[in-house]
Amino acid sequence: MSLFNTSFTFFLDPSVIEGSTTVDLAAVGLFFMFRPDAVNNNSGQLNPGVTMYLVDTVNGVPNIANTSLYTNIARCEWNQVITSSDASAETQFKFSTPITVETGVKYAILLNYDNNEQFNLWTNRIGNELVGT
Repeated sequence: MSLFNTSFTFFLDPSVIEGSTTVDLAAVGLFFMFRPDAVNNNSGQLNPGVTMYLVDTVNGVPNIANTSLYTNIARCEWNQVITSSDASAETQFKFSTPITVETGVKYAILLNYDNNEQFNLWTNRIGNELVGT
């Protein structure tokens, strides 16, 4: 069993954010393809949810030693996780207070699925076709 079920990195380009050196993140929107059943799922947990952590990276690797791992947290309960067959429905992970992050830096999103349940996110890679094309 791993500490995190899914992780990915992202970069905040200052040129896209009018040259700002910092931005405040109030929420992160993710797109889910699948969520487990509320009752008859692999773990047997009723209504498993998802916890999201925001951390910096070191050489492109999530820095799980960073103490912000324990404060930069957002959570969606099972009924808040919205799925779609075409990546059109967004699930909002809202932080309790906005988190100030630097631009020009790579960050990581780490997701923990309650009891290692089966959630699937929509993903895309540069060069891949978009859903529906």
